[in-house]
Amino acid sequence: MFEDVVLASSSPRRADLLKALFPTFRIVPSQFDEREVKKRCDLSPKALVATLALSKGMEVQRREPSSLVIAADTMVFLDGVALGKPRDANEAQDMLSALQGRVHEVLTGWCLLKGHTTFVGASESKVLIGPMDSARIAAYIATGSPLDKAGAYGIQDDASLDCRVLEGSRSNVIGLPLEDIEPALRELEKLVG
Repeated sequence: MFEDVVLASSSPRRADLLKALFPTFRIVPSQFDEREVKKRCDLSPKALVATLALSKGMEVQRREPSSLVIAADTMVFLDGVALGKPRDANEAQDMLSALQGRVHEVLTGWCLLKGHTTFVGASESKVLIGPMDSARIAAYIATGSPLDKAGAYGIQDDASLDCRVLEGSRSNVIGLPLEDIEPALRELEKLVG
């Protein structure tokens, strides 16, 4: 088993999910500037999130070369358009108004890096947020929760949202697709011992 595990993310949600696989790990947030990658038009949504995750993981691996580094990047797509973290409450209002009542995709790129061995993937879930009137959207935004989440919502905030995963996994929507990462970890362990 891996003794020194690093999560290349400051997301408390990812850290909570990773506890299901590793009781102890360190958090070393990536300092990778993702703006240039996000400008690329030649990448499909899955390639985009996988590239972002790999770039974040590689940046942390340079600082933590002997560790198992786990990195991820989650984005919400509506009609092929990426919805990142809202800049403010108005943008959160716009995103939630557009998403409510519509099926959209949540993609998480992820990577595992140990020495010279790398596993990279992209997981997809289809999600439906039920109808919300403007008062309900405003009340949810007032909690502050939407402002640090792609697409301006967290599926774990289900007290405020009628949010359902139609295809794929809930952990993917939260930000770390355990169902895909766990078998990759087993394969990685076979390769690197």
